[in-house]
Amino acid sequence: MKSRGKKGLKRKQASRVAVRFFHIFSEGKKTERDYFKALGDTLDSSKVRISYNGPMGVPKTVATKAISFASEKGLIKTRRRRKLNSYEELDQVWAVFDRDDFPCYHEAKQMCDGAGVPYAYSDPCFELWINLHFGEHDAPCTSHQAQGRTENLIEEYDPKSGKTADFSLVIGKLEKAEERAEHQRQARIDEANRDGNPSTNMYELTRMLHSANKGEKL
Repeated sequence: MKSRGKKGLKRKQASRVAVRFFHIFSEGKKTERDYFKALGDTLDSSKVRISYNGPMGVPKTVATKAISFASEKGLIKTRRRRKLNSYEELDQVWAVFDRDDFPCYHEAKQMCDGAGVPYAYSDPCFELWINLHFGEHDAPCTSHQAQGRTENLIEEYDPKSGKTADFSLVIGKLEKAEERAEHQRQARIDEANRDGNPSTNMYELTRMLHSANKGEKL
């Protein structure tokens, strides 16, 4: 009987499918979580998946957690502690936070910029981004006003009880929301009020997700 060589005895190691993971760190307890869940359900899970981490508290905490995770996983190029597998290099970490009245908001932005971790902000709050799925909203507003508008637009949404909604129908309006948000942000730049109220760059994150879903290089 022929003896089996070492090569024959070796078991083939299982390899992870090259899925791009987007690790999202957010302060949101329900609205952001439920929105990203609805968005994730529209993506091809064999190509891209969303890993939601939250709530994380104030913007500075969100930034700290996101940067720490990215550093630990070796996803910050200047701080890599280990060599990544090819599939891991496709992963991304994002911090998602609101302006609201947080004094550490600008510090959170600076922290992310310094570490090379992308972030998606909303001024005054995430509900501004939700509202842009339905129409233009270019007047300055408070978080309370933005949430009140969302409540009028989405019957199930109730900020007082913490109840959000099924955002699956909202996601169908995503492309228009991206266009409106981009135009809105450009208007703030033209006014010398870059990233001021109202504005959001959430469209950068959603477009990145869709590019990954199409298998495009990021």
